Amino acid sequence: MRLAQGTSMRVNPIRTMMNHATTEIFFDDLRMPAENLIGEEGEGFRYILSGMNAERILIAAECIGDAKWFIEKAVAYAKQRRIFDRPIGQNQGGPISDRARLCADARRRADGT
Repeated sequence: MRLAQGTSMRVNPIRTMMNHATTEIFFDDLRMPAENLIGEEGEGFRYILSGMNAERILIAAECIGDAKWFIEKAVAYAKQRRIFDRPIGQNQGGPISDRARLCADARRRADGT
């Protein structure tokens, strides 16, 4: 792979908002010895897609967990922060509870209930 990089293979990082390492890989006339073949010739794209389906499920579960954590932090802050002699949660409870409802719905869907 290192020998091919820059000539038959290009790796381009893709900037994302989250902490996931994402790249594009381009192969141009890359010659691969038959003994290095994994699986059946011509089936690589299908293999990658089957792995991506599992990755999508993992990322979705991570997003649900992240949402739960952020909602807990927002609720704690809304209870602690005061303005006009009362917690800000009394003024802004709607947006937080709306997000909590969406998060709970996503968890139910993920659990299949």
